[in-house]
Amino acid sequence: MQVWDHEPDGSITFNLLYTFEQNEKIVQKEIFEEHYHPFPLRIVKEKLSDLGYEELSLRPFPCDIPETDFEKMEWYRVIARKTREHCMNR
Repeated sequence: MQVWDHEPDGSITFNLLYTFEQNEKIVQKEIFEEHYHPFPLRIVKEKLSDLGYEELSLRPFPCDIPETDFEKMEWYRVIARKTREHCMNR
């Protein structure tokens, strides 16, 4: 089971509960918890641009999801191309 706690400070606590069953009874359970600090997409775009990337696009993840509206994507991947000038100046 997954539970995402959206905290008042803007962070997210990701909780995973694993249960192990035997003969239709729970014989063991384990809890995993991770604390995330999401950041705005604006920061990603700014930093990639500062590093010499252009042609930034956001695509759904996994690849076979047809959604193209970023606001409706639950998961996405960022694709960008390094400028030729930036590569030659290294």
